[in-house]
Amino acid sequence: MSENKDNKFAAFFNTLSEDVKNTFKGLITENKSENFEDNPAQPSYTEVPLLDGTVIKVTALEVGGDVLVVTPDGELPAAEGELVLADNSILVIKKEGEKSVIAEIKPATEMKKEDKKLDDTAAKFDAIKSEFAALKEESQKANKELKAELEVVKLKLSQKSAQLKKTIDVLEAFASIPTATPIKTPTVKQDKKDDMFKTIFVKK
Repeated sequence: MSENKDNKFAAFFNTLSEDVKNTFKGLITENKSENFEDNPAQPSYTEVPLLDGTVIKVTALEVGGDVLVVTPDGELPAAEGELVLADNSILVIKKEGEKSVIAEIKPATEMKKEDKKLDDTAAKFDAIKSEFAALKEESQKANKELKAELEVVKLKLSQKSAQLKKTIDVLEAFASIPTATPIKTPTVKQDKKDDMFKTIFVKK
């Protein structure tokens, strides 16, 4: 059905004079242009991280590119000044009306020797701190284990001391029991011994 309409319109359009055709074409072109201006294409943005962790959005990472900063309240035009990217390159931002655009891009510069030395020293200091903290923790653990062992030894010594005291008390109790009176062996008078000797060994 639509093809028939198109064919009829084409046949009708061909019957028009060239002036009318040109006028008609101009109206169609103006109408398309107006519709395009009413609905301009939205620019596409690319997220770029900053050195401090903030995220920005740029239409192009080049001079003239629009810049937005992603915040909890939404996306806002970046403030004028410098933004340091994660690779240490710098974007110089300027305002153009309500927009913020890239005015200049400064490449990342190598770290100065003094700064590098300071960073190396800081890294070494952090390593020493970590090692000291580990040694301290290990020492505290060893002290706790030693204290626990000492408590066990003290408990065993206390038990041994109690047993020894009981043994001493038992021995002292035995020592305090009175003994019986010793039996005295009767003595034989000497003269009787002599008589007995003579009787046995002297011949008559």
